[in-house]
Amino acid sequence: MKEGMEILEIDELRKYCPLKWHDEIPEEGVGLGIADIDFAGPKGISEYISSRLSDHYAFYQKREGLKSAIMVANKFLDGKGIRNATVQVIPGTMVGIYTVMKYISKKNGNICVVNPIYPPIHFHASEEGNSIDWAGFDDQGRLDHERLKESVNHNTKLLAISNPNNPTGTLFGKQDFKLIRDLANDYDFLCFSDELYEPLHFRAEHIALGSIEGLQDRTISLFGFSKAYGLAGFRSGFMSLQFSDTKVVQEVVEHLLVAPSPITSFVLEFALGNDNSRKWVKEFRRLMASNTKKASEYLDDNGLQCIRPEGAFFVFPDVKTEDDEKFSKDLLKRKGVEVVPGSLFGPDGKGHVRINCATSEERLFEGLEKIVQFVNSK
Repeated sequence: MKEGMEILEIDELRKYCPLKWHDEIPEEGVGLGIADIDFAGPKGISEYISSRLSDHYAFYQKREGLKSAIMVANKFLDGKGIRNATVQVIPGTMVGIYTVMKYISKKNGNICVVNPIYPPIHFHASEEGNSIDWAGFDDQGRLDHERLKESVNHNTKLLAISNPNNPTGTLFGKQDFKLIRDLANDYDFLCFSDELYEPLHFRAEHIALGSIEGLQDRTISLFGFSKAYGLAGFRSGFMSLQFSDTKVVQEVVEHLLVAPSPITSFVLEFALGNDNSRKWVKEFRRLMASNTKKASEYLDDNGLQCIRPEGAFFVFPDVKTEDDEKFSKDLLKRKGVEVVPGSLFGPDGKGHVRINCATSEERLFEGLEKIVQFVNSK
């Protein structure tokens, strides 16, 4: 493995990564559940933050984040083809998801969600009293165009996607976005895209939803540094707001935070502007391309249908069960392997599990072999 990618030992992970490597995972078990990584992140982040901190930051800063961070974010967005966006710095994309659903709940209509999708997106939508219409993917893991057409109408107020998709690893393509653009303009709804795994694209180009002509005035996008940048614990990300109600969305953030911590802005600057970070992301992408390819092929070869991901760091096999939540609990109890039940990701996730491939190949295949053994023993 190249310099810069350091796999951590299990005892270190139990100490430093307790959400993923928690006490219910036995000593000889494998944590392939929570979407954290088993690698040390890019070097230099602590020094970068400490070199910029001073006692003057004891005061509230501007609600949108530090000016220096917003300049870095705008340069990044420009490189993605996103123009005329308002940047809002946030402590992790979870805050952005909550903010969007809080904002949109004040408007009449339904939310269309392309599932399976990261659970908080539809959880927060439902908790805010929104009705959900489900769109999804076809048998090849591509956006199902006909189903999407059937799932939106004049009552739709928001379309929500993740790109690359969590948990399937699907990347949305130009034809997908052409359809979304046409439908959004025909029915006059906003579009929301969680692009947290944006740097991790393997087999196709990542296209930002907010770069599409015809969507540049009706899109909210989220970018963050927890996963593909290896900085989950530092809680940093930002919202790209391309529509008329940006101030209303920012007011929701202000009600939650007053203003983001300056450290949140420093982490953004480091993630997008530091050479150590850029090199780390490049190597991590290479490794995740290899791990997800090998994992999906192994599962497929062993009778568990699994589409090869185009991005992110998960595989999402069909594990031949009607109750994936019970399957996951029993798998952890009997084999010591933790995965995430597919049903949490929406109705199309039923019968699947999400497997986190952000670990060493050896550790990953130890878990995969136990999963296959468990399926075959049932």
